[in-house]
Amino acid sequence: KVKYSSRTTFELEKKPAEKAAVKTGDRVGVIGSKLPTGELMANEVILGAPAPKSVGAKKPDHRH
Repeated sequence: KVKYSSRTTFELEKKPAEKAAVKTGDRVGVIGSKLPTGELMANEVILGAPAPKSVGAKKPDHRH
């Protein structure tokens, strides 16, 4: 979970967006900081973040 404030900005396709555009399950990128309580406070939320690339996926080994 990430907290946001009235100063947090939201962006979709490099254009300002409303926080109402965020839906449960959406992928987002967050730029922010960790509060003394351990919570994350978002300064900027980037909507429509791409899915991460699969790390560690092996290519077939065709050497014989």
